[in-house]
Amino acid sequence: MRAVVFVFFFCQVAIVNAQDYWQQHVDYAIEVELDDSNHILRGFESVEYTNNSPDTLDFLIFHLWPKAYSNKRTSLAKQLTRMGETSLYFATPDEMGDMDSLAFTLDGLPCAWELNKDYVDICTLKLEKPLLPKSQVLIETPFRVKIPSGEISRLGYVGESFQITQWYPKPAVYDQTGWHGMPYLTIGEFYSEFGSYDVKITLPENYTVGATGDLQTSSEIDRLDSLNLVTKNWLSQRQKENSWSEYSEVLDFPESSPDFKTLHYFQDNVHDFAWFADKRFHVLKGSVSLPHSSDSVTVWTMFTNKKASLWNRSIEYMSDAIYYYSLWNGDYPYKQATAIDGTISAGGGMEYPNVTVIGDAQSSVSLETVIMHEVGHNWFYGILGSNERDFAWMDEGLNSYNEQRYLSTKYPKGVLFFGDKSSKLLDRVGISKYGMKDLHYFSYLLSARANMDQPLSISSSNFSMINYGTVVYSKSAVFFNYLRSYLGDQNMDQVMKTYFEDFKYKHPQPDDFFNVLDRETDKNIAWMENDVIKSKAKLDYKIGRVRHIKSQPKLKIVNRGQIYAPLQLGYFMDGQLIDSAWIDGFRKDTVIELKPGLSRIEIDPFWIMPEIKRDNNYTKVGGVLPRIEPLKISLGGAIEDPRQNQVSWIPTLAANVPNGFMPGISFYNSILPVKKFNYLVSPMYSIRANQLVGFAEAYYMLTPTASSFESLDFGVKAKRFVSTYDKSLPDLSFSRIEPYVRLSFRPPSYNGYWVHELTFSSVIINEDEFNLTKDAKRNVMNIFNRANYSAQFKHPVFKTDFSIDAEQHVDFLRTSMEIDNKWRVTEVIALRSRVFAGYFLINNTTHPKYNWRMDGQTGINDYAFDALFIDRSGTNSVFDNQLTRNHGGFKTPIANGNSNQGLVAYNAELKFGKFPIGLFGDVGYSANNVFVSDGGLYISLIKEIFKVYFPLVYSSNIQTEIDANGYDFGDLVRFEIDFNKLNLMNIRRKLSF
Repeated sequence: MRAVVFVFFFCQVAIVNAQDYWQQHVDYAIEVELDDSNHILRGFESVEYTNNSPDTLDFLIFHLWPKAYSNKRTSLAKQLTRMGETSLYFATPDEMGDMDSLAFTLDGLPCAWELNKDYVDICTLKLEKPLLPKSQVLIETPFRVKIPSGEISRLGYVGESFQITQWYPKPAVYDQTGWHGMPYLTIGEFYSEFGSYDVKITLPENYTVGATGDLQTSSEIDRLDSLNLVTKNWLSQRQKENSWSEYSEVLDFPESSPDFKTLHYFQDNVHDFAWFADKRFHVLKGSVSLPHSSDSVTVWTMFTNKKASLWNRSIEYMSDAIYYYSLWNGDYPYKQATAIDGTISAGGGMEYPNVTVIGDAQSSVSLETVIMHEVGHNWFYGILGSNERDFAWMDEGLNSYNEQRYLSTKYPKGVLFFGDKSSKLLDRVGISKYGMKDLHYFSYLLSARANMDQPLSISSSNFSMINYGTVVYSKSAVFFNYLRSYLGDQNMDQVMKTYFEDFKYKHPQPDDFFNVLDRETDKNIAWMENDVIKSKAKLDYKIGRVRHIKSQPKLKIVNRGQIYAPLQLGYFMDGQLIDSAWIDGFRKDTVIELKPGLSRIEIDPFWIMPEIKRDNNYTKVGGVLPRIEPLKISLGGAIEDPRQNQVSWIPTLAANVPNGFMPGISFYNSILPVKKFNYLVSPMYSIRANQLVGFAEAYYMLTPTASSFESLDFGVKAKRFVSTYDKSLPDLSFSRIEPYVRLSFRPPSYNGYWVHELTFSSVIINEDEFNLTKDAKRNVMNIFNRANYSAQFKHPVFKTDFSIDAEQHVDFLRTSMEIDNKWRVTEVIALRSRVFAGYFLINNTTHPKYNWRMDGQTGINDYAFDALFIDRSGTNSVFDNQLTRNHGGFKTPIANGNSNQGLVAYNAELKFGKFPIGLFGDVGYSANNVFVSDGGLYISLIKEIFKVYFPLVYSSNIQTEIDANGYDFGDLVRFEIDFNKLNLMNIRRKLSF
């Protein structure tokens, strides 16, 4: 009886909720003409707006999104700049976009309206007569759009190829939570009202158009059918002759026809309209039968010569995408779908109802993936019109889950990154062990292991650029795939189909999705909403030892994560998987009974669970060290295999003057993804010195869940080399060990520009020195204790690296400050400026190698062996002129200004676009009351790594020093090689975020 009462109550609540639901309705009639030579749209729009809400509306909010391109202060411009993209910041007036010529009327009467004071691409229409519930108003306006450069974002032109998106005045959504006026952004998409679109497009008649809606113009339908036949013959000929390359560069635009045509499109139950026009398009046509009905969908693809060889199979990709998405979620409800080959800046592709635009694909795998993904958005964005700006996982996340399932279904033997290709090289580096679905897993780990991920529940605009990919796309994909594996395909498909049927052409909210999930399954999935969506909690189960208690084998399992989700156990006998079972999640340790005779137990035997750590998932039953996986040493291994203790190696070869050639081997653990413990050990043999040399580094990364620190690295660096070589004297060598602790601060906003770190280290040096007569050498040890605070301001126009250093030695205590700025003055002029100040707080040594140096440290006075030098001997070889950008940073090799007290210096470099030659200048002042300056030219041979400086002008005291030393011009030329940019551990660490 209680069950009957509960079911009755649940049904009544569901009915009430269904009756409470409402959404606004909009019907558009738009006529627009393309002026392709001036990049202008001129149009007239009529919008019949129906107020289905219970509220009386005193105003309407409209989006004028082309105005987002009108200046460098818009929300779009600011977001692009945060992303490191300066196309709008430096755009010329011709490259910017705008919308003007608006004159709104309501039911034929002029309407007062005003732009939002904070967002120029949002306006408010004031209603003279309030719009009552269940009533309508007709809004009309002319409009003109200045089309921006397609290099900026989604709306734009590239040559005479046009991507016309978010191009018309559009009412914002008004729903149960109020108005949703939002500025246009590149990251953070859209939320729009459903309705119908009746659109007429006028443009030169030799353009081919792909658009939202069903084409009503019979003559154009015949033209497209004819182009389809021509394209099939052309592709067949190219394939027969294998002559793709000679056509791929033929991309010239034909002259526009003087005659115009008008194309008529209509579509109902959509919330946007986009169109794409190009005179060079090839056209293919096909059809696909839907799995749940007898309906057929017409599919079109339109593409240029550039990647025609890849687009040859585009109809297959379109058809398969529509079929599988329909199979798993519900049938595609429209008559056509189109994919466009378009050069856009908004990632690999972009979706609109019935039509998607695809970026510059590099392979058939990438083209199919992007086509399939963007077509899939017809379900998750198009038909299920969730608010992507606030709940990105409901759009990009659910779609990426379907993408992952599609690739696993169609390519069950597909290889990560490479699709259905395989090779011995992929086997060697471990990639072939992973399927195409695992790309999202490794992407998720990129942020999650570095503790830089964010909760899925935050708004799109609050995600960092990388987390928008690694969290919104990838975390969603792997966790929903995990949920499917737990529920089973049949149950998961039922969930998705019910969700689709209940909310198609509506605006579902997160609660709506989880209510369906609760209703359609009898399992506890609260963890999915609370732990996966609303937090950045991590999944990590650890397997314990198998113990025999009264002859009964029992296994202990520990939850080391914060997600209390189910786990799958695999049972092995004689190396073969014989069974698997799901176990409900738990907070505390749990013990389970095992069948006798098992040889091995695994958590997650099919690599489905998105655990932060998988190498604690295995144990043998009995034996020595049952949880230690076998050691595997492999050449060039690159990717993690949690079933093995991996040691990878590659041959290395280095060289410098004192050591000569140094062949060796570098040992490391897997490169991808970055682990908590990382190491690189590179022993080498100095052929000239006949001794063992090399370097090593290892660090362990802690990632506290609730702390001001994002990560804490505990590490050590070590190196040993010959430092000085003279044929007549014994070699001098050094050993350097540097234990360190590095604290990375959690940023207040992942959309900000600042990154802060604090590092403490002790540098322990053992080096050989000659005695005064140089007839013998001795070993000397020095210890330098250091503290460094660094802050980076990562603005793409004005970047700053700021650091404060303190260093303590038995003979001195000193501190320094450095500010290194990089300012892009214009698109083609860049200024780099550096300020340095150093001062001894205590100094009880007169040894010159510890002095502040106006020209920076060279090999002979790099007392802590911080930098890598080709020659440290100071024997007047050409390599003595290698400089480091520290201390005073002067480019002219001088002793003037060196100080055992303090100095300040300013360095500047002026760069002109991609031209490799620039100008430099330095000024400095030391506590010895010495003022110096120099200037000249530099050549950048390898960007940010290798530069050569040619001093041309100097202050008089430098000139006097040059004359006194007898330097010629060649003696003054110096070069800089920043070997730190080539440091494998630094590169690897940056892979984590």
